[in-house]
Amino acid sequence: MSQNPKYSEHQESLIALVTHLSMSSWSARTPSNLAKALSIDKDEIEVVLSSFKGLFRKSKNKSKKTADYFYSLQIRHAK
Repeated sequence: MSQNPKYSEHQESLIALVTHLSMSSWSARTPSNLAKALSIDKDEIEVVLSSFKGLFRKSKNKSKKTADYFYSLQIRHAK
């Protein structure tokens, strides 16, 4: 993971993740499920989710099936 991730290096994945998480009926998903739904490599999704903390929020809860953390959009938790 880069210290200063660049939006331009992950633009396609960012657009796909933000769109999917904002428009789907799921408010939070795991990297494994996002990879399947979006046909994007799971490693790329994990890099993007962990690098852009201003956009994505990591849940304290893990999936019982995959042991992956759930991620959602930060804006869903804004007050």
